Formats: sequence, C-alpha cells, structure tokens
Amino acid sequence: MTEEIYEIPDKDAFEVLSSYFPFFNDPSNDFYELRVTDYFYSDEVLKFVDDFYKKKFDYPFDWTKWTDDFWELSNNKESFEKADIETLIKFLSTIVNADRFIEGTMAFAIDNGHILAILNKFQEYSKNL
Repeated sequence: MTEEIYEIPDKDAFEVLSSYFPFFNDPSNDFYELRVTDYFYSDEVLKFVDDFYKKKFDYPFDWTKWTDDFWELSNNKESFEKADIETLIKFLSTIVNADRFIEGTMAFAIDNGHILAILNKFQEYSKNL
C-alpha cells in the first residue's frame, strides 16, 4: 500500500471529533467492557469511531509499517506534545485500524490517555483554523 495524498479534514470535522473530549475526560464513563478476552465498546466509543470515518480522519497509509513511530509517540510524552496534526491523525488512524485486528488497541489508547490527548490537540488545532 502506498501513501495516498491526504487532505487534512476541515474545521467542522475537527470540531465533531473534539466534541467527544468531555466524554473521554470523564473517568466515570464506561468506555468498554472486557469479557474474558473480548472487548465490547460503549455506544459513545462506537459513535466516535463512526464519526472518525465519516469525517475522513482515516489517513491512507500502511499503518502496520508505522509501529516504531507509533510506539515512540505512545511512550514519549514529549514526542507526542511536539507532533504535528498530520502525525496525530496518523496515530489515531493506527489506533482505530489496529483495533480491528488487535482487539483492545482502542481500550489501551483510552486507558493511557492517548484518545483524550489527541482530542485536546484537535480542539487546539480547530481554534486556529
């Protein structure tokens, strides 16, 4: 798979995804349920993923070859803070796509604050559009 030309979503798209910030910021929310080895995401998480696709945030690249960059961002708060918006979209695309093949990837990203941090950056970005 070759990387296609990707157009960064518009302000409306960033605002739609950013609107999930309060949900992911409230630790009393049930984001998912783990039953034995299966993850069952809440309706709101599933709606977030649906909006991710509808608003064209799915970055067209081979995310399976981006694992080193993914783990660098995942494990290094400074690298994450310095990441540009396109890199953050790739990071989110990796999370969403990987969860289809590696169950629990989204749960990992929620538990580790990655989704919340991305949405926070999306809010900041959309304010400057």
